[in-house]
Amino acid sequence: MKPGQPPLITLVEISADNWEAVASLEVTESERAFVASNLYSLAQSRFEPAARPLALCADGTAVGFFMYEADDTEPDAIMIYRFMVDHKQRGRGYGRAGLALLLAGFEQDPRIRVVRVCLVPENNSARQLYDSLGFVEIGRDADGEIIAERAVASPRLWDPEAPRSGRPD
Repeated sequence: MKPGQPPLITLVEISADNWEAVASLEVTESERAFVASNLYSLAQSRFEPAARPLALCADGTAVGFFMYEADDTEPDAIMIYRFMVDHKQRGRGYGRAGLALLLAGFEQDPRIRVVRVCLVPENNSARQLYDSLGFVEIGRDADGEIIAERAVASPRLWDPEAPRSGRPD
């Protein structure tokens, strides 16, 4: 990275090489009620075949985590149900850049019509971020979490093996 240049943000599959780094990422004590631990999510992904966990990396270092899956009842809908940035890495634009990359990938898949997120109602930071990226609240799930969605614009062919990277604004 050149001096003054933002870090390269990438979305990386979870592997034997990075799972421990992802598992060690944490939110603050007050945010623990908002999202399951990454260790729990990684274990869950091993037993739920539809779950797709991804590491959010800045210049190759894990700084956050996503997990999503296709909706069982709506195959053209994706649900992002885990998203976090380590509390020590906040304020650098990593979360926004990572979410934008993830959404851009979904927009390249002609099978996907809508992307949904779920969040705890008290999580105002997440609510503001999703709002700023065009998500609209559509209701609540059985656990009382807010469901928000965003339509996918102009689906095009997408290669899921293509590199996923970018730099924060």
